[in-house]
Amino acid sequence: MRRLYLSIIVTVLGSLFLLGWGLDQLAEHPDDNSRDLAVYRNLADGLSSQLANDRSNSLMTATRKLGEQFGVNLSLDEMSSFAFPDAELEKFSAPGGVLLMSSAGAHLYKTIPNHPERLLQLQIPSQLNEPSAFDFVMTASLYGGLSLVLVLWLLPLTRRLYLLTQAATKIGKGDFHVRMDITRFSYINRLEKRFNAMAEHIEKLLSDNRLLTQSLSHDIRTPMSCLRFGLDAVMDTTDEAKRDEFLQRMDTELAHMEEMTAAFLSYASMERYSRQLKFKRQPLNKLVENVVVDCQPLARQHGVALDASLAIEDSRYIYDFHWCCRALQNLLSNAIRYADSRVNVAVIVATDAMHICVEDDGKGIPDEKMKAVFDPFFKLDADRSREQGHFGLGLAIAAKVMLWHYGNISASHSKRLGGASLTMRFPN
Repeated sequence: MRRLYLSIIVTVLGSLFLLGWGLDQLAEHPDDNSRDLAVYRNLADGLSSQLANDRSNSLMTATRKLGEQFGVNLSLDEMSSFAFPDAELEKFSAPGGVLLMSSAGAHLYKTIPNHPERLLQLQIPSQLNEPSAFDFVMTASLYGGLSLVLVLWLLPLTRRLYLLTQAATKIGKGDFHVRMDITRFSYINRLEKRFNAMAEHIEKLLSDNRLLTQSLSHDIRTPMSCLRFGLDAVMDTTDEAKRDEFLQRMDTELAHMEEMTAAFLSYASMERYSRQLKFKRQPLNKLVENVVVDCQPLARQHGVALDASLAIEDSRYIYDFHWCCRALQNLLSNAIRYADSRVNVAVIVATDAMHICVEDDGKGIPDEKMKAVFDPFFKLDADRSREQGHFGLGLAIAAKVMLWHYGNISASHSKRLGGASLTMRFPN
């Protein structure tokens, strides 16, 4: 919005300055009224000079005759009736006299030589007091030019708002792939970015719900089949030892189903936590230090060396500590499980964003699965995940947390350790 306000102020002030300067240049050329007024000023000078030779007792008669002779309204006035400072009174003696406006119209006042106590009053015709066509054109040009500038300024804004409205309409009709093309020249650049983030959030939410339904229906078939097989076996066998073994397997499958259902429901209900985030400006170094300490027991259990490389620069960022901590824990625990001997987490401060990079020396992630690993319920090693009780939600949760912070998470190959590299990006 600051950019919008600044552009409005600059446009209005700039247009007023340029239009005013241009009209001032045009106004320097005198119009007909100005030329006619100059004629009356010269006439006042000539008449006052002619009256200078008359006596005081015949001055009124001579003034009336001159008025009839030249067809103008002439009269005399007393200098003492004007309560002006001396400096202003001296202007009545200047060439052309003084032009004064009143409710009765415009009058020229000029001192009469040899009669300093009297003033010659010359009434200006009313048509000279009325606005000329030139004045009307100048005023219309000012308002018309300002209106044109504002229209030209509004065209890009209304165009972007129209496109934004069209995009919102398409989303309302179910086309969740539509996005606004971001341009640096847009007045509502920030609004368009927020709209795209909202659209991506909605699309991600609906996609997650579909995946939840599909994965739950798919993954629940295996334990259900095991339960059905175990139940048939229990009913058919007469051996108590085998019956106990089958019941134990059924209990294990039921426990697995409970864990799987709880994990699925927990992920599905994450959206309600997005409205309860507690954002606070704090160092990302602090976040990394806390998570590394929490994950050290898991690293020792797997025989993996876990170390951190903190940023020397200011790493303060506005984020929710609890959820970012959980996201980073998911990344580190995942890296520890797949690493051979070493995991490193680093805080990197760049000009456009801050990054937390987790690298390991394991076998890495195949290129074709770099993006898929962040999808809910995706498992690189399905059998291994099932045995360890993992359901492919750790990286998906991390991706959702970064979406809440208007950032993103990406996977690549680690050039330093040779395994996988997972990066959380926090935009400035």
